[in-house]
Amino acid sequence: MRIKKENKQSKIKLFGKKGEGYVDTGVKILIAVVLGALVLSSLYALFNTTVMPAVKTKVESMFEYSQNGNSGFAESGKEYTIGFHQNVMSDGYANFNVLDANSDDLDSVQVDDLTVPNEQYRLTESTGGLVITLKPECTSELSSGLHNITFVFCDGFAKSTFSK
Repeated sequence: MRIKKENKQSKIKLFGKKGEGYVDTGVKILIAVVLGALVLSSLYALFNTTVMPAVKTKVESMFEYSQNGNSGFAESGKEYTIGFHQNVMSDGYANFNVLDANSDDLDSVQVDDLTVPNEQYRLTESTGGLVITLKPECTSELSSGLHNITFVFCDGFAKSTFSK
């Protein structure tokens, strides 16, 4: 009797049409693995091409320093125009007219990536913008030749060169 019962169960298993067998389970697992790999690869691509470069740019701009150890600035925002370029005059003064700027927005003046102390320049408001005059205390320390000057404003910057 027991043999008949086991024989009957074997026939049901062999010839049954239930459909939940080893092959079906394997195919389901394989599909899940492939879909998981697709999701992970698309997330990886998204982070490497979009998210991480944006994060990297923001972090680098937060910690941007010039080569000589003085704090630099991120060249972002409005780029102001300098109305005329100036050589250092014989009396030691050098004037720069930054168009559409005002003294309230000026954060710093940098010559050759070094911040100029406030006492070494003068600000004058004009109808066309802001006139920044480097005093002899600043220009006398410079060597002869071409120098870079940067005016850093709260919403942008202006860059130029001048010679002594």
